[in-house]
Amino acid sequence: MFGQNILLKDVIFEYLKGRQESISGIHKKLEEDGYKFHRLMVTGYLKAMSDLGQLKETDIPPAKVYSVQAAHRNESIYEALGGLVKRYGLPQKEEAGLAVHCMHRLFQRPVFREELQRCGLDAATVDASESSAEERATARRIFTKTAIKIPFNDAAYVPRDAEKYERFCFEVVFELVRQAFNAGSLSIKGKQTKLEGLQ
Repeated sequence: MFGQNILLKDVIFEYLKGRQESISGIHKKLEEDGYKFHRLMVTGYLKAMSDLGQLKETDIPPAKVYSVQAAHRNESIYEALGGLVKRYGLPQKEEAGLAVHCMHRLFQRPVFREELQRCGLDAATVDASESSAEERATARRIFTKTAIKIPFNDAAYVPRDAEKYERFCFEVVFELVRQAFNAGSLSIKGKQTKLEGLQ
C-alpha cells in the first residue's frame, strides 16, 4: 500500500503541515491519495500518535482535530536548505538558482517548482534551465514513493551555470550534513563566505 520508504505517520505529518485537521478530513485525504483504511483504524492511529506526544488532539465539538506538536515538528531537508540559501542575501532569482543547483547535486535529477516552494523560495523566476520533458517525467515518477505530491504540470529545472554556484553549493551541502548529525561542535567556526560576484 505504501512505498518502502513511506510510513503512515509521515503521510499524516505531511497532511498536517501548518494546519489542523479532523479525523474525517484526514480519512478523506488518505482515500483521495489511494490509501484505503477503515475510519476506525485511522481514529486509533491518530489517538496513538497523540498519546505518544507526536500530535496535539483538540476537542472542537462535534469533532476532534489534530495538529503536529511543535517538539515533533522535524525540519524537512527543503526547509533546512532554503534557510541556508537565504543566508547569502541573494536576489530571489539567484536564491532559486542556487537551490536548484544544490538539490540537483543531492538528488541527481531535475528539481520541481514545488520543491523550491517547499524551501520557502520564490519560484516565479529561476536562474536555471527547464529540463526536457523526458527528464521531467522520469523525475516525477520518484514522487510516487513519497508523501510529497507534485502537480502534474509543475515545471522542473536543471542548473544553467554550474560554475557560478558550485562552490556555494558545497558550502550549503556541508552545512546540511553538519546540522543533520549535530556536528557543529566538532568543527572550527570560520568566517562565513559571501556570495560575491553574483549580484
